[in-house]
Amino acid sequence: MQQSKRFIILGVGVALALLAVVFSMVGTPGSTDTTSATGGGPEMNLTVPGAECADGKCSLEPGASFKLAVNAVSIPAEGYILAQAWIEFGEALDYKPAGATADEVTWPDCESATALRAFWLPGERTQTTDAELASGVSIGCLAGLIPPLPPSEHTGELFTFSFNCSAEPSSTEVQLLPAGDARAQTSGAQYSLPPDGAQVIPKVSNLTINCGEGGGVTPTPAEPSPTSDGSTPTDTPVQPTATNTSVPPTATNTPVAPDNCGDVNDDGEISSVDALFVLQFTAELLTSLPKSGDINGDGEVTAVDALFILQYVAGLLDELEC
Repeated sequence: MQQSKRFIILGVGVALALLAVVFSMVGTPGSTDTTSATGGGPEMNLTVPGAECADGKCSLEPGASFKLAVNAVSIPAEGYILAQAWIEFGEALDYKPAGATADEVTWPDCESATALRAFWLPGERTQTTDAELASGVSIGCLAGLIPPLPPSEHTGELFTFSFNCSAEPSSTEVQLLPAGDARAQTSGAQYSLPPDGAQVIPKVSNLTINCGEGGGVTPTPAEPSPTSDGSTPTDTPVQPTATNTSVPPTATNTPVAPDNCGDVNDDGEISSVDALFVLQFTAELLTSLPKSGDINGDGEVTAVDALFILQYVAGLLDELEC
């Protein structure tokens, strides 16, 4: 019984580590040479269900509420164990985030406990906890918590976001950024393959939202950013050169907080190694920790504390409150 407990907890640790690698900004995204299960290459797109749309443009009344959906148009032949996306929606549209991250995930094979979302400030790659200040959102989910994760073959809606049109006539090009984009980096649109999470970067397309008649209003891209070579991203990014290997997980070290909160192994840094110490302690592979592992302050050291550390290392939490 005790041995089973250890395997379960360590399995959760592996899943959490995979989650941190997927959502953190480490390494360089790779691509796996894969064919689509639904014809052509893997693809994601944006739609506004119920709206009047044609030729990549949707027309709505000023101030109208609408849903913006990210869709799996085509998927890898192997299926996928993770789906994620990054959307730049500009400052003219009013984003209304759901209370819980999982509420915006319409992918039926998502394990809700692994759903992660982050808001981004306009014009810069900086997170904010205030969604009203954001002009971008990244979101993703894994198909399970304990490896091996079950592959999904779902096509259709993956994520759905609530917006209001601007009160005045406006036209905004909403961008679905791929992984590897200078803004999105590893948080951009991608599928991950079973069993080890190898990245597949799908073809993506943008969508123009016209609020009001839009007569004479020129669509303005939602803060496009130059790529690493100085060029400007196009609506349909060129697929990265295919490889047959996944990006090796790389630990990201984050400067330690002033009170050393999260630096469980007391090495002067907060990294995924500290999360591993917590998991080893909860699995009774360590009898003590150099520093407190009770990151969320609930009086116990559990796998949840490891998750808080991994989220902080991945930049999904601004600080830890031990």
